[in-house]
Order: sequence, then structure tokens, then C-alpha cells
Amino acid sequence: MSSNKSPAPAPPKADPSSSPRPEPPLYFFSILSASGSKASPSLATFSLKDLYPEFRASDERREKALSRGRLIDSQVNTTRSLLSQHLPQSSEIRSSLAAVYELVTDDSNPSRPNETEAETEKTPENMDITSTTSSQSRHPREGSLQWKYEDVVSLHAYLHFLSHGTLIRLSDLNFNFQDEEYLGGVISFCHDLSRYAVGRAILRDATSIEMARDVTTQLLRCLLKFDFRNGPLRKKYDSVKWALKRLETILYELVVTEGKTASVALNGNADAKSDVSPMDTSKDDAEGSPSDHKRSKVEIERVSMAEMEQIRQRMEHRDALREKVIKRCRDSQKAAKQAIFALHRGDVKRSEKLLSQCEDIAKELTPIIEEEPKLRYGSFTNSLEEYAEAKLFAIWLGEKRLGKFQTNGDAEVPFVNAEEYVGGLCDLTGEVGRYAVHRGTKRDIDEVKLCLATNTQILSEIKSMGYLPRGLWKKMDQLKRSVENLEHMVYELSFLQGSNGEMRERIAAPMMGDLNSGDGDCDEKEDDRY
Repeated sequence: MSSNKSPAPAPPKADPSSSPRPEPPLYFFSILSASGSKASPSLATFSLKDLYPEFRASDERREKALSRGRLIDSQVNTTRSLLSQHLPQSSEIRSSLAAVYELVTDDSNPSRPNETEAETEKTPENMDITSTTSSQSRHPREGSLQWKYEDVVSLHAYLHFLSHGTLIRLSDLNFNFQDEEYLGGVISFCHDLSRYAVGRAILRDATSIEMARDVTTQLLRCLLKFDFRNGPLRKKYDSVKWALKRLETILYELVVTEGKTASVALNGNADAKSDVSPMDTSKDDAEGSPSDHKRSKVEIERVSMAEMEQIRQRMEHRDALREKVIKRCRDSQKAAKQAIFALHRGDVKRSEKLLSQCEDIAKELTPIIEEEPKLRYGSFTNSLEEYAEAKLFAIWLGEKRLGKFQTNGDAEVPFVNAEEYVGGLCDLTGEVGRYAVHRGTKRDIDEVKLCLATNTQILSEIKSMGYLPRGLWKKMDQLKRSVENLEHMVYELSFLQGSNGEMRERIAAPMMGDLNSGDGDCDEKEDDRY
């Protein structure tokens, strides 16, 4: 027996416009205002927009330098390929080399002032030996220009050797290359000589190979006096030995197949006839003339020993400056760390004394940094970032605001540049988090909210910049975790206000574990570590 039941009526649909809507995200500064926090109004309006143009210009310089580097690399390779079709003295080679230098001396690179000026007065006799304040630009190269400039030096040295049989001098180059670029270029040039020797050996040209060997031998003799430390030049310098070994092997294999020339090629001294270009194929009119057998006892100088000694002295002077900067920056970094520990303990007077010590050290080292700008990036920058962190923490604790990079032309955090300031600002969030742990144990939720609002504002402004130079992006993960941990702490503390302390045991562990991690202990033992 079937029954025909009508379907149940569908429930009436609610009007979306009349249903409740989600509330907007929590804005922590509004909580601070409602709770009567002592936070400065400038904290909510803190902005890094004034730094946008500087970072954008830095990014544009880097991109432009990378583009120039690609053009230089292409033109260098073009010039090398022309050597297979034309002689080094040909107009085609000269024009191609001139095009290389036109790219190198492009004065549209704003970070290299006055480095394209004429060098008519630059000679080894009047160059300053122990000071870097010569016509040489000591500013760090943008992008990959340093390595591209080394390729240019290597190319020019190769062309000069083919025309004169000697190593080109730094003072003969058409640009203010730095000492390190010149040395890197001539070291790479030694490998060009080892490849060049293979081709000349096919033609049984022992004389040209001898000249290549003599240049490499004399250059290695000069480089043995340098102290390259553990840097890029040290690695390149080690390869010169292998280039020399290759040249000697080629020369040995060549002369053992020609016994009549063995005594000539194996002799370390070059004869009078060797003082010619490797490309000079002219022969003596009479075979077996005295020049084929008589050797000069005086070695021909194919490398300018005097100029190499001047380069060595300049580099030793810079090494001495570097050692002083490293030592004093270690003292500055120690004082800045101790100032932060003093601030956590509430010892404002001691922190001011330590911060003043940091400023004195920075003032002492400023003339050295102006003389050798490359020394800024390393220990000096790290010490200034530590100082900026301590200075900003002191301002934040005392005035409940974030110190600005510049205020009415007077820097609140002196001596630091924009990059160092932003680096210190990122590190500040860690100290704010440790301070939040301390206040959280005392159930001071308003202060913890202030810490969260501070770190949130810093994170928002830095993310809005879009471009952070010199690896500051690696600090962003730490900054994000700090904000997340503080949000969790405020969330847990909020239960105390609604449950009359029933969540005390639940709160203690995550607060001390997530934010402190053993780094917030700022007692005398921490102070003694540094």
C-alpha cells in the first residue's frame, strides 16, 4: 500500500544582509588607548618611508652594476675571440679594447666618485705607498663589478704581454683599478699564459714560452712576499704555482724533443734576444750566430718589482687598519651587549655610560673607515648594529616610542647608516620580546600588549619597504616568530582577566619557553660573559 506524502517544506533562507558580520581584526594600538597605556602616540605613527628612496636607489645602483657587468663580460669575450683573427697591435683589437674601457669608465655609476678622472700624474714614483688616499677609489664595487674588472685587467695584461713580453703595470692601465682587482687580474692572466704556451708549443716556439714562464716566475716571486690571509686572493694565488708548473712542463716536453735547444730553454735566464715581443718572428740572418748560444747573465725584469713592492706595502697598511678596526669593534660590541643587560636590570646610568663608550669607539674609527671604506662592511657594521639595538632599546624603555633614523637633522642613533639602523631595529624586537617575558611573569598585560604593538609595527613597516639590502631578509623569520609568540602570550594573559587567575599554571610554561629560551636571563652572570 503506497502512500503519497508531500515533501517537507524547505526552511526559509536567512537574508545575508541581516545576519551578523565578523568584527574587524584586532588593532593592538586601540587596546592600548582603551587601557590608558603610557605608549607614546608616535609609536602608532612610526614609519620607515623616509628610507624608501635610499634603499630604492641602492637597489637601482646594484641592478645597473649587474647590467654593466654583463656588458663588460660580453665585450671582453668579443675581444678575446678577435685575437684568433687579428694581431694584438691591429686596429680591430685596439677598438675592441677601447670599447671595454668605455664600459668600465662609465661615469653613470654614482657610487664611485671621481674614479674616471685623468691619470696623467699617476706614476709609481709619485704614488703614496702607505696610504690609501691616492687616486685609487677604495669604495666597494657594486654588484659583480670587481670580478668583471679583474677580467679586464687579465685581458689587458695578455694583450700587453703579446706586444711587449712583460707584465703590464697598474699605473699603465686606463682606469683606477684597485690593488686587489689588479692582483686578481694578473693572477688570472697566468692561466692565459699556460694556455698560450700550448699553442706556441705546437709551433715549436720555445722562446715565447720562455718569456711566459719568466713572467709567471717573477710574478710568483713577488706574490710570495704578500700576506693574503684567507680571502679570494689567497685561493687565486695558490693557482699561480700550478700555472707555472704547467709552463715548465710544456717547456721541458718541448726541449727534450729538440736536444740542440735544450741548453737554451732550460736555462732560467733569458738571452739578449728574448727582450722582444712574443709576436716578433724575426730571426738572425745567420743560423748558429752567437745569440743562439751565448746567454746573458743578467735576468730581464719582466715584472715591475718596484710597483709590486708598493702594492704590497699599501696592502700591509690596510691590513694594519683592519686589525685595529676588528679589535676596537669587539670592544664596542661588548659594551653594547652589556648596555642591553643593564637596561633589562633597570640600571639606566650604567647603560648610558656603556653607550657613550660605544660612541667614542665609533668616533675613533670613523677616520679609518673614511680612508678605507671597505672596512665598514664587517666588524664595524656588526658593532654599529649592536649599538643601534641598545640605543633604540633605551629610547623605547624610557619614552615608549621607537627612535627615528633622523630627527630634525640630528640623528637619535648617531654614526649608523640606514642599513645599520634597520638591522638594529630588527634586533630590537628580540629585546622587546625578552622584556615582555619579564612583564608577563608579573601579569602586566598592558606592557605585554605594548611589546606586541611595537613588534607588530616594526614588522609591518619593514615588510612594506619591499627591498632590504645586505641580507637583512634573513632576520624577518625571527621577527615574525617574535610577533606570533607575543600574540600567544597576550591571548593567554587575557584569560586571567576573565577567569580570576585560573590559568596561571597554563601560562607560565609557554611564556618562559617560547620567548625566553634561556636568553632573557640578564643577571650578573650574563654580564660577566662579555
